[in-house]
Amino acid sequence: MNRTTFRKFLYPVLLLALFGGLAALAFSGRISNSALLGIALGLLLLGRIVNYPLRHFYRGLRAFQQQQLEAAEHLFHTFLQDLERRPWIRHLIWWSFGVYTTSLEAMARNNLGAIQLRKGRFEAAQPFLLQAVALDPNYSKPYFNLAVAAAGLGQREQSERYFQQAQALGYSGGSFDQFLTAVQEEYAAVNAKLS
Repeated sequence: MNRTTFRKFLYPVLLLALFGGLAALAFSGRISNSALLGIALGLLLLGRIVNYPLRHFYRGLRAFQQQQLEAAEHLFHTFLQDLERRPWIRHLIWWSFGVYTTSLEAMARNNLGAIQLRKGRFEAAQPFLLQAVALDPNYSKPYFNLAVAAAGLGQREQSERYFQQAQALGYSGGSFDQFLTAVQEEYAAVNAKLS
């Protein structure tokens, strides 16, 4: 089982365990409703504090989702500059959950490549995508995007190799991948509005 497939399985299990545990505490009477509310508010506040340094990343995702490609590109470049100035930001991904990768830099570079793909600039996309792969060779999404870029350049065999690599690493663009992307986009939208 590859890393992505394992995390796709683990993600809903962790969410169910968290919400199930909180519900069990609430219904068991072992914890007061005010304490439960305090825990929930504490987790929300912690999430806001932790996500503030990632605001350019989340705003970039939101802009990309809304087809504001120039704004998204600027925000992802700003985020990469933030990472250079404050390398500790890289570790904040552990407060959320990366299904495909835990490298924020790889995600940002993959997103910059995806922006170029949306603009129809297949050659311009490749360096960003290759940088993402260099940062995390098991990150499946840039391989999928490299397959799209190669197909756009008429490189059928290379496109097939990249697509097979994306599939082997757990990404095929199928319905569950689309669901996870939608969840990530909604999470980004909420964080973009709050930051």
